[in-house]
Amino acid sequence: MSKYNAEYYLKHKDKIKEQKKKWYEDHKEERKKYREDHKEQSKKWYEEHKEHMKERNKKWYGEHKEHIKERNKKWYEEHKEHMKERKKKWYEQHKDKIKEQRKKWYEDHKEQSKKWYKDHKEERKKYHITHQYGLSLQEYNEILLKQNYKCAICGKPLDLENRKHTNIDHDHMTGVIRGILCNYCNSVLGYAFDNPDILQNAQDYILAHSNNILFITESD
Repeated sequence: MSKYNAEYYLKHKDKIKEQKKKWYEDHKEERKKYREDHKEQSKKWYEEHKEHMKERNKKWYGEHKEHIKERNKKWYEEHKEHMKERKKKWYEQHKDKIKEQRKKWYEDHKEQSKKWYKDHKEERKKYHITHQYGLSLQEYNEILLKQNYKCAICGKPLDLENRKHTNIDHDHMTGVIRGILCNYCNSVLGYAFDNPDILQNAQDYILAHSNNILFITESD
């Protein structure tokens, strides 16, 4: 593109886009028919020039990589909510098929998966902490140190080897991290819907009945 053409395009970019969009819409059926009529010809041409096209595309991407990343990032930020809704809708429509595919894949790769999970324990832990909760490993370790590596509620030592037994607790309304809990205490908050009144009622109930034994059950 010459300097003049580049300057002209930048100056009239929006107008050119609208014209192209209108042209594509006006000629939709013609373009569709053209593609159908020339399908075999196009396929043959691509096969003959496949390697050349790959090299050209690779070179072009290498020269424009940073610009593409910035453009894609900007586009995603502008359409983030729409994309989430679309993904959610697509998943709902295909979830049974997806579950079956995942189940089959796991059965076919069970031993391989177990080995991978074992070999990448630290990477999975870091991914879980940073991507799901937005914490850095340093921040996570600082919280553990502050809690003396114990559950923030019951005070029992945390089982850090098993992620299922250790939970990063956060406010579901604000997303703010509150602390690190054992699985039991985290479940208590979840079943009480994080409602202080329910938890206070539970405490009052236990205290009120602590000396009021109705019956004794025999254990083996």
